[in-house]
Amino acid sequence: MRLPLHYTGVDLNPAMVELATSRGVPDVSLLPVTETPAGRHDYVFLSGVFQFADPDDPLYYLSMLERAYDISGRAVAANFLSANRPAAARAPDELYADPSVLMRFAAALTDRWRIDHAYHPQGADFTIALLH
Repeated sequence: MRLPLHYTGVDLNPAMVELATSRGVPDVSLLPVTETPAGRHDYVFLSGVFQFADPDDPLYYLSMLERAYDISGRAVAANFLSANRPAAARAPDELYADPSVLMRFAAALTDRWRIDHAYHPQGADFTIALLH
């Protein structure tokens, strides 16, 4: 038995929203990034969302991650560029998150979390999962 699936996507790039809509995938809704998905969602994935640094709010990603956790029913997963990335492989405008900051944040939010910092060569990226 196949259960129905509903997917809600949010993207910063209007061209990506148009492309996804044009593919005609059934039961897909795409919202501009200015809108928060209504309701509760089983899983929230944040991929490529935290690429750029904000000099005015260096920890902006923590409030966004907390909001994602609040609207999720089962788990949130987000990926980050790592502060452990070699200096030669960094760009000046990108966000390089410190895994230890996210570990403290995760532990304050839930006792069920995990960080995977092993899948990318030289520890250049990592993913955090926050479970309910």
